[in-house]
Amino acid sequence: MVAVTEESPAPQILNGERLISITAAGKLLPGMRENAHINSATVWRWIRRGAKSTSGEVIRLEAVRLGFRWLTSAEAVGRFVADLTAASNLSGVRRGSPAVIDTSREALRGRGSV
Repeated sequence: MVAVTEESPAPQILNGERLISITAAGKLLPGMRENAHINSATVWRWIRRGAKSTSGEVIRLEAVRLGFRWLTSAEAVGRFVADLTAASNLSGVRRGSPAVIDTSREALRGRGSV
């Protein structure tokens, strides 16, 4: 039996998906450097706090607690990446296009900077 609260809906990963450790989940994703992978601390942060998309929506990685360990699945990582990408694409911000910031004296004065 899984305890479900309003804050944490039942994770989908109990539907026959093979559970993997947080470390193994990090090794599924490439890091920034050659032959690197995502650190398990980053995966843990995605489970606990989520990742904010460009639209401002917070997307969390699904995970379950089994004893003293937290586990996820490769499918949950795939859903997390897909949800984060979809939320970012819906925001209307195009990748690579710089944000336009009004730095005129009038705009800065309105913010109390000048």
